[in-house]
Amino acid sequence: MSRKLRVRGTTLWCVVYNDPGGRPFSVNIDKTSTVEFVKSTITRIYPHTFQGIDVKNIVLWKVHLPHDETATWKTFDPTTTTTATILRESDSVTKVFPNSLGDNEYISIIVQRPTMSSSNIWYRVDLPNCQATKLRNFSGKDIDDLRFAIKTSKPDDITCDHDRLALLVVHLNSGDDTELDENCFEKHNSFNALVRYYQIDKFNPIKVKLPGNFHYISINNHRRIDQ
Repeated sequence: MSRKLRVRGTTLWCVVYNDPGGRPFSVNIDKTSTVEFVKSTITRIYPHTFQGIDVKNIVLWKVHLPHDETATWKTFDPTTTTTATILRESDSVTKVFPNSLGDNEYISIIVQRPTMSSSNIWYRVDLPNCQATKLRNFSGKDIDDLRFAIKTSKPDDITCDHDRLALLVVHLNSGDDTELDENCFEKHNSFNALVRYYQIDKFNPIKVKLPGNFHYISINNHRRIDQ
């Protein structure tokens, strides 16, 4: 992937996430372009890499990685770090990259293709005598799908509507309870990434809180459990 799109404007260096044979490539775009146009341009230049993929399902991450012989981009995972942010389609290039335009020394964008893989997700309903349970081969698209799958797998324990469940996980580095909501999912963009980031397993399962069994306080724009 070494071709360039010859368009009046500026250059951004990109790399495709989780592409073992890939290497950085540059895209020349007009400075007034939007992120949506950048996505469309990338998929048009490299149709084989994005064959059969709807452009709206591609995620662009803003990064700042050295474009040198260290090749840190090969092992960089944008879904498990706080130094990468997802770009919105409506954002303008000049707004998002005020200092990176035309900089050939750094990679500015990681392109993430949609993943169709399933996940094994451990959870425990917050009721007496309930044990950690593995939800096998979960392939849902969002947190609402996860709530529904958990309710469906535990009909005797969960009698409320699935959208009234609160899903929380302990972040092992801080010990804090963090709610798994749509904002959290959008940040990581896949359940496999969530499982890796929060180290969700049998010994650190998602806690499923039932209505009336939890109370939240707001801290730094995040909802956390008030024990």
